[in-house]
Amino acid sequence: MAEASVVRGVIEWKCRECGSTDIVEDTKAGDQTCTRCGLVVAERITRMGEDQRHFEDDDHDTRHHEAIDESLDDGNRDWCQITSRDGPRESGRNRVDSDTGLQKCNLLIIKVADKLGNQIGPGTKKQASTLAQHYFRAQKNMRGKKMKTLAAAILYTAATHYPPGVPLRVNEFAVLVEEDFRQINRYRTRLRKALETQGVQLPNPVRDFLSRYIQDLHIPWKYKGIMDHLLDRVKFFGVAGSKGDAVVSATIVWMVIERFKLQKRSSKPYTLADVQKVSHTAESTIKACYHADLQSMEDKLWEGHPEVQ
Repeated sequence: MAEASVVRGVIEWKCRECGSTDIVEDTKAGDQTCTRCGLVVAERITRMGEDQRHFEDDDHDTRHHEAIDESLDDGNRDWCQITSRDGPRESGRNRVDSDTGLQKCNLLIIKVADKLGNQIGPGTKKQASTLAQHYFRAQKNMRGKKMKTLAAAILYTAATHYPPGVPLRVNEFAVLVEEDFRQINRYRTRLRKALETQGVQLPNPVRDFLSRYIQDLHIPWKYKGIMDHLLDRVKFFGVAGSKGDAVVSATIVWMVIERFKLQKRSSKPYTLADVQKVSHTAESTIKACYHADLQSMEDKLWEGHPEVQ
C-alpha cells in the first residue's frame, strides 16, 4: 500500500503501512517495495512514454485512470495510478516475477535471522530459502503481501520443523523479530497450503522440551549440557518405556534441580509444582517416571556427565 505526492515536479511514494519513503523500484519486474517493512507497495508500474502522455486537445481523455484494487491481505485497499491507451487495466492481478520476489524474500530472511543472533544457523537459513522457493512457485500475485512478515513466517517454520530446532514459541519469536505473531501465523498457514499444493509435507516440529523448560524456569543454560546428557542416556538404555519426551524431559529437569539444589532468582528453591506448571505434566506423572523408570538406573545415567562450567 502506497500513496504518492508530487514535490517539485517529482513523484514521491510513501508506504501506507509504516510511513517510510524508502521505496525501491525493480525496473526489470516493475515492482516497488518498502525497504523498511518489506511490503510490495505496487506491481508492474507502467511508466508514461510519448504514446501515453495526455494533452488538453487530445480526444482520448479516457486514457488516464485511477484504479483502486482490493488487497488480498486484511481487507486493505491499495492505490496506484494506471495509464493505458485503451482504458483501465487490471491492477493487482498480474503475476509477480517469481525470481525477483524470491530474491527479495531471501534477503529479508537473512535480515530477520540476524535479529536472532546465533540461534539461527546456516542450515536453517538454507532450509528457509528452500521453503521460500516452494511458496513462490505457488503464488500468482504478491501485491500487498508483507514481505518481511512472510520472510519471518518462513524462517520460523524452517527453525521449528527442521533440526536443530529453535525453542521459541511463535509469540516469543515475533517479539524478537518485531512482527505481529498473528500475521506470522497467517502466513505460516498460507505457506503450509502452498507446500501441500506441490506435494511437499512438512516434518513434525522439532520438540526440544528441555530448552523450553529451562527457558520458562529461568534455569542457567550451563545446565543444558547435563540435561542433554541424561536424555541421551535414557534413550540409549531405553529405560523410559513408552513415556514421551515431554514427560521424560520434565523428570530430567527435576532430577537436575534436586541434585544441584537449584534456586530461583528470588533465592527460593524450585519445587516440583514449578516444573509441573511449565511442562503441563502432572506431578504424580513426573514422580512415577522417576521412581518406576529412572531411579534404578540413576548411577548409569549420571555416569560421564559434563561438568558445570
